Amino acid sequence: SGPERILSTYPLLAALVDAVGPDPSAEAAAELGTLVARMSALRRLSISVAMSLDAGRSPVTEAALVKDLGTQHRGPWAGSALSHGFC
Repeated sequence: SGPERILSTYPLLAALVDAVGPDPSAEAAAELGTLVARMSALRRLSISVAMSLDAGRSPVTEAALVKDLGTQHRGPWAGSALSHGFC
């Protein structure tokens, strides 16, 4: 169900958190909060698909949805990296 699409952004999350430091601006805190919330939701969806597979079901549509959302999830990270001077 494409967990690598979600987890591949984790190193960038850690770098962004380090970059904004312990006292981020309201904008940076909101941006990071949004990215973390999306990552968390996608991770839970991915786990749900894995549990369905373990239960013997065939969650084809759900897996495709998680894969597509995981791909879309990568886009905002590039914008964040650019706005915080990583590229």
